[in-house]
Amino acid sequence: MAVKLDMSKAYDRVEWPFVHQVLISMGYPLKMADLILRCISSVSYQILINGQPSASFRPERGLRQGDPLSPYLFILCADVLSGLIHKAAKTKEIHGIKVARSAPQLSHLFFADDSLLFTRASSHETSKILNILDTYQQASGQVVNLDKSEASFSRNVRINDKDMICNMMGAKAVEAQSRYLGFPIPFGRSKKVVFSFVMDRVWKKVKGWKERFLSRAGKETLIKAVAQAIPNYILSCYKMPVGCCKDIDSMLAKFWWGSKDESRKIHWMSWQKLSKAKLDGGMGFRGMEDFNKALLGKQCWRLVTGESSLLEKIFKSKYYPNGNFMSAKEGYQPSYGWRSILSARDLVDKGGLWKIGNGRKVKIWKDRWLPDLKVIEFKGVNCPLPEDACVAELIDVDTKQWKRDLIFSCFDRLVAKQIINIPLSFRLPHDLLIWNWEKDGEYSVRSAYHLLCDEKARFQPGPSCPQRSKLWKEIWRAPVPNKIKNFMWRLAKNILPTRSNLHKKGITLDLLCPLCSSEEESSQHLFLKCDMFKLTLFASHLGSHIPIDIDLHDWILKWLVCQDPLGVQLFCTLLWKFWAGRNAVIFNGWQMDPTFLALDALSFVQEFNEANPSRNRRALVSQSISEPSRSTCTSMNSMFVDAGCCNSGHTVWGLVLRNLNGETVFSACKREDITAEPLLAEALGVRWALQVATDQGINSVSIYSDAANVVNCINKRSNFAAINLIAQDCRNLMAGLGNVSVMFISRTQNCDAHNLVSLAKVVGSRTWLGVAPLVSVYSVSAAVPAAGCNVFSCVPAS
Repeated sequence: MAVKLDMSKAYDRVEWPFVHQVLISMGYPLKMADLILRCISSVSYQILINGQPSASFRPERGLRQGDPLSPYLFILCADVLSGLIHKAAKTKEIHGIKVARSAPQLSHLFFADDSLLFTRASSHETSKILNILDTYQQASGQVVNLDKSEASFSRNVRINDKDMICNMMGAKAVEAQSRYLGFPIPFGRSKKVVFSFVMDRVWKKVKGWKERFLSRAGKETLIKAVAQAIPNYILSCYKMPVGCCKDIDSMLAKFWWGSKDESRKIHWMSWQKLSKAKLDGGMGFRGMEDFNKALLGKQCWRLVTGESSLLEKIFKSKYYPNGNFMSAKEGYQPSYGWRSILSARDLVDKGGLWKIGNGRKVKIWKDRWLPDLKVIEFKGVNCPLPEDACVAELIDVDTKQWKRDLIFSCFDRLVAKQIINIPLSFRLPHDLLIWNWEKDGEYSVRSAYHLLCDEKARFQPGPSCPQRSKLWKEIWRAPVPNKIKNFMWRLAKNILPTRSNLHKKGITLDLLCPLCSSEEESSQHLFLKCDMFKLTLFASHLGSHIPIDIDLHDWILKWLVCQDPLGVQLFCTLLWKFWAGRNAVIFNGWQMDPTFLALDALSFVQEFNEANPSRNRRALVSQSISEPSRSTCTSMNSMFVDAGCCNSGHTVWGLVLRNLNGETVFSACKREDITAEPLLAEALGVRWALQVATDQGINSVSIYSDAANVVNCINKRSNFAAINLIAQDCRNLMAGLGNVSVMFISRTQNCDAHNLVSLAKVVGSRTWLGVAPLVSVYSVSAAVPAAGCNVFSCVPAS
């Protein structure tokens, strides 16, 4: 049976001594426990009676609602109840449920004050549960409201046993638990009926907003931060029917474009176009269907990577006991939750990439492990590797290198080069699945959603215009209020309700410009050719001549790019004020005054800047350190390393070692027949430097690199999936040395290693005791550009 408990006034009944004792029992220092107790016991309240506050009084128990500390303290207290139930289950006094023979036993589910208990429907186990609850209530002060608690039973439980158990507990029997965490537990055939409460909540929220008091920017904020956030929890657990998703999108579209009574206003753009990213010309709203899939993809990612989670253990035992999630089938009579998660599995498959450690988990012909995310096509019987072969068969475990001869015999040259370019860790750790669309390799709903949007965009007709992307970027970064940015976006999208646009929507009206009556009113005419606008522009501080036959988009972009911030503010505000003046002429009979509009725009900009004083930009503080000089560096050896790449497909490195007196005692350059991205090449360079220090027995050394991201990753200040395995190699090498550090240095202070990178292009791998021949270095440096070598000395921090 399943019992849903209702805790009466859960937060308000917690006894303070109980909280204190729980903290002590869980290992919190006594001083810290005392401080927390003082925080929760020093509260006082006043009651408003007829608008007048009463005398203050102090409570004797309870946790304050709204205090950020209260939820955590309540969870710690609830963990005591969880421990009592676990103890009873471990001693076989109660028995939980199992979804499959090999599944873990589930005795209870807790989320804050929502509780579900699972036991056998017997008087013995019911008595044990009541004893546990009584013990917990006496210690904590909590009280279970049995009148609101519910018990549901399986079909095999007899009616007499149901009545007996309900009488013992004082709870009512139900066919199935109605809701848990606000979501209906039973699913019927019509999923749209099940999810209707979500649509009702969104509808009530949208209808409660007074849209006529909101600007476009205000509507944008409410849609993104409130309306589209309501169904997030539901969407992350279940696949919402497409019809429900479209209904919610329709509600939000009506709110965005506006509606009065039952009449609908003109929708100037489809919701699908509005759901594009702002840099792609949309408003950045979320399409519910794609967002639903991105959220479910998060659950898929947990099942793929979280092997120890309760969710993974339960699903694995039920649906793929002898396999893995990526190869699991739907199974017999699957739950709707399982089917929902499976619907997003292809998303994880497209965006996931295996980082090769030892290659034992990764299938050569079935998994995505090449940098281009393509699955290698199986060559058939002529290939010496079987169809189920793992990448481990391509790795020589003795040398920790790729088996080049085998690789070039099994794959075409392009694929073989990609494989050879994948760096191997000398530790050969376990293979790691990373999310290829985030730098840190962790799945994010944001990047997954954009991946889905990009896929749809590839199949939609329409030209790709880089210039237009630049226009959207400049509009949204303009230093003006959001309502003006929104206006500029509508102007650039040509969706302002000009007479020309209204006529295209089937509205019959006079098409002539209401300001100059010279030609049809369109956005192009109103803001480029209209005499009234020319006078307004000339009356402003911008006073500029408008080029003949220039496109509106090009003209706007020219102003946004070429002007200083104050000029951009004035330009955007002037256009906004002119549109407002045009509306006042039509609807209020206002007489337009260009000089007044220009002064009004200037006044608005000044008031905006006074209300939002721009912070002085902090001068960028260089992270570079002073290069150890020959006279002052007496405590440690110094090693400088740099990396570069060549168009010929080589990667090169340079290294300089200086002793405690700052004298160069060792120089080396290295060239390998691999192609590496700058970030990876710099990381391999630092690993090479640490290997040199280890081989030379140099236990005290500072290693300097001009790649900030690499240094931060090795020192665990940031995380980059592309170099994580190499960074861990570096940390292991550092642990084997005595006093070693990896530090950032500017490019100008890394000239010697930089020159050796250029030298490696011609001479290959070489070493010198002392300084490398300068004549050779400088002559090679001069010849390198013609030879096609790209020396990158700094990977900029993101």
